[in-house]
Amino acid sequence: MDKILITGFENFGDYGENTTEVLKNNLRIIGSHIVEYIIFPVRIFSNGAENYGKKIVARAKEINAKAIISLGMASDVYGVRIESRAINWVENEKYCLPEEHKMVLDKSLYPKHPFDVDLSKWNIEKILYFLCKINLAHETHISTNANAFCCNALMFRTL
Repeated sequence: MDKILITGFENFGDYGENTTEVLKNNLRIIGSHIVEYIIFPVRIFSNGAENYGKKIVARAKEINAKAIISLGMASDVYGVRIESRAINWVENEKYCLPEEHKMVLDKSLYPKHPFDVDLSKWNIEKILYFLCKINLAHETHISTNANAFCCNALMFRTL
């Protein structure tokens, strides 16, 4: 069977649980794909922090994953949202440390440089079907705004 790598974060803030942890406990197969998981701590920005994007890509290559799906959470979003764009920027007044707030992730690119995911090979309807099957709340549209906190940073570094 082919494999999919799903990434996400530990709980943070006022959340009682994280979507990635719920999936890890309930979803091991998507269609004909075995699902593997990597869950990271929330603090991923500072200069001394490990580049989790590189870690994700290395793990995906190691298991020969057909896809990487990174999950996160946002206070203004109910359930899972599929993101298609990440930007070269971190900004979150509530959760960022002072040295992380309003920070460029890759200094070789201009601030807020966008990277888009090619979703043309994805069967979004099938993904949404599986989310329904396990009763996981989700948005039914594709987002182009991963905000500018840990979800965006992880997606940007992975892309």
